[in-house]
Amino acid sequence: MGQVLRSGRRAVDCGCGGVPQLISPALLARNAILAVLAVALAVLPPVPMGPAGAAVSVLGGLTLWALLGLGEAIHANTRHLRRPG
Repeated sequence: MGQVLRSGRRAVDCGCGGVPQLISPALLARNAILAVLAVALAVLPPVPMGPAGAAVSVLGGLTLWALLGLGEAIHANTRHLRRPG
């Protein structure tokens, strides 16, 4: 994606027949943050937790998932949010 963005193109076709994915520096930053979080979680040692800890973990994961969806919706609509003038 970074190479495509550097070459001046703004869309990547995955070859699945759908609409090409629009890319931007914000999308690359989001992907980098998600990759760092995934690696950090993968290398952390497992910690035993009770039912309350598991519930907090699940709710935290759902909250992060909802925030990711919100961020993607905002990113997808930024061209509609910008007003000239």
